[in-house]
Amino acid sequence: MEDTLYHLQEKTILEIGGTGPAVIVGRCADAILEKAGYEVLSVFIDAPLEYRIDRIMLLEGWKHDKAKKLIKKLDKRRKNYYESHTGKKWGDMSSYHLYFDCSKYVSYEDIANQIIRFYQGTT
Repeated sequence: MEDTLYHLQEKTILEIGGTGPAVIVGRCADAILEKAGYEVLSVFIDAPLEYRIDRIMLLEGWKHDKAKKLIKKLDKRRKNYYESHTGKKWGDMSSYHLYFDCSKYVSYEDIANQIIRFYQGTT
């Protein structure tokens, strides 16, 4: 089932990639587009575990243990998915053009603006 889903997502990502510049979050889009010969700007946005736990607790009203358990489960799933389909190491700074620790920025808009400036400087 996972392979079928991956191939459907791959097809969609390639269709989107063929239309021009786009932002695609996750789904191994960087590796799929690079393999197809598209120019890719790959970005990874992360934060320390405790920061992420605090954010989930604030947004969802969850207890610390529940938030931590969910984050660890999702991280494991994302890591396995990405690494099994790309051969790259998920979350390794050397696998991406840009890497941000969002706990060090005022807002997500600040990160987005930095990505835009980087992109504009490379095109």
